[in-house]
Amino acid sequence: NDCAIDESAEIATQYASHDRRIRIINQKNQGLTKALIKGCYEARGTLIARQDADDLSMPGRLALQVEMLKKNNKLVFVSSWADVIGPENELLFTYKRPANPDDATDLLLNGRTSPPGHGRVMFRRDCYERVGGYRPELYYAQDSDLWLRFGEIGQLGYVQKILYKYRISSLS
Repeated sequence: NDCAIDESAEIATQYASHDRRIRIINQKNQGLTKALIKGCYEARGTLIARQDADDLSMPGRLALQVEMLKKNNKLVFVSSWADVIGPENELLFTYKRPANPDDATDLLLNGRTSPPGHGRVMFRRDCYERVGGYRPELYYAQDSDLWLRFGEIGQLGYVQKILYKYRISSLS
């Protein structure tokens, strides 16, 4: 919680009161990148997944991403197909990416085609630490920067299913 001005901190606290796996980490407002760095530093697992407050993960997203990472140790990070939705939850378009990790990684490194929607990615914590994590000096594109560095040490994989709905609004 980077000093949220909506009710997200209270909602998260409610969930945490019923599930000991959830921890609320509060910090004074420092911006997204520093909140990401803090969250990754505080993470206890071997895998890290993001979720943006105004986006939607479909049921099974995390399980399918974990399964993909477990099956292929060359994968550093995984994503999925995603619907892009408007302010009224209307479908605007769908992002689909290749199934083959070689093709997906080549598109990332040479075609600059990265996972759309920062929140739909899951990555290996040890690889995150190996590449130096998010760079605090980047206010924008901290995700693309991290994905490119991941692509230098391993592969990107995509679950071939729509598992995330990425919201675009006038505030995005």
